[in-house]
Amino acid sequence: MGRAQSTPKTVVAVSGDGIHRILQKNGLDPKKYYREFIRLNKKKLGPKNGLYIGSTYILPKKDGAKDSSPADDKPSTPKSLTEPLFGKKHAEVKLEDESLKGAVYYLISGHGGPDPGAVVKKEGKLVSEDEYAYDVNLRLAR
Repeated sequence: MGRAQSTPKTVVAVSGDGIHRILQKNGLDPKKYYREFIRLNKKKLGPKNGLYIGSTYILPKKDGAKDSSPADDKPSTPKSLTEPLFGKKHAEVKLEDESLKGAVYYLISGHGGPDPGAVVKKEGKLVSEDEYAYDVNLRLAR
C-alpha cells in the first residue's frame, strides 16, 4: 500500500516580499531554507532570485529539526552586543530579539560633501542639517 503525498504549502508574494521575508512569515529560518526555496521555485524567480507580486511560490517542508523562532531563541540570544561604530558611549547595544537577524538595511543620512544642508543657530551653537541627519541615522541603526 502506497503513502499519499501531501500537497506542498504555497504562498502568494505581496508587495515588499523577498525570499527571506516569506520564509520568516511562514516560520522558516531563512538561513536554513533559502537554497531549498530557490530550488523549488527556480523557474518562477526573477533576476537575482526576485519574487513577482501575485505569483504563487512553494514553501520548503520543515524537516525534523527545530526551526529557530523567537520563543526558541531566548537561551541563545545575547542580551547585548558591542558595536564600536556607535562610539564608546553608545557601543553597547541592547538586543530585544533576533527577528531581523540576517536582514540587511542601508541607512543613508544624505548630503555629504561640502553641502551641510540647512544651518540654524540654536542656543548659541550652529547646527547643520547634515550633522542632525547623521545623528538620527546612527540612532536608527542602533
